[in-house]
Amino acid sequence: MPNVQALAGTPHEPHLRLLETFAYGTYTDAQAKADQLPKLTGAQVDKLRMLSVVSLAHTSKLVPYAAMKTALGIDNIRRLEDVIFDTMYAGLLQGKLDQRQAVLKVKYAMARDVRVDELTTMIDKLGSWASTTQVLLETLEGSVTQAAESRKSEAQIAESLAAEAAEVKKNFSESTGKQRDDDGFHDVGFDMEDRSGGMRRGRSKRNRAGMDFRPRNK
Repeated sequence: MPNVQALAGTPHEPHLRLLETFAYGTYTDAQAKADQLPKLTGAQVDKLRMLSVVSLAHTSKLVPYAAMKTALGIDNIRRLEDVIFDTMYAGLLQGKLDQRQAVLKVKYAMARDVRVDELTTMIDKLGSWASTTQVLLETLEGSVTQAAESRKSEAQIAESLAAEAAEVKKNFSESTGKQRDDDGFHDVGFDMEDRSGGMRRGRSKRNRAGMDFRPRNK
């Protein structure tokens, strides 16, 4: 903001540099230019250390304790873990401490402001991401089109096979019926006397000449 940048070169410039440090700087940055900043209070130091943890979390999903101890100027592991917990409770960070491996496993970290000299790098990264996304979308669209064409082809093949099967079945039925007619036999009814002296209905085979092959009584 122009009004804020106007503080440069005035007696209030140290406060401008302090604001910049809290916007995108770290505890290490504050230590390096301590002579350009107002004296930090205990609360400001704690806040800056939490922001430094956030910055480290953006560099890797696994942040070693050793790297955090150096960046925060803390030698005591218990004190380091307290700062990490405070950062989580403040909603700036989500993750898990692995005390056995001595690392912070990062799940989420709040975004921080970007320095002006980092804008070009960020724009390049966003452009690369957009290009990769476009290629991925085109690949997915091609896969969807190919899958649709494959399903259509399979449906056409299935329809063709079904038609061929129906034609074969029809031809087989016609051929079987014709063969039975050529044999010259068909069923006719006849009466037979059962052992009780009654009559019962039966079937016999008669050829085209009308001959009856029914058994005769002796």
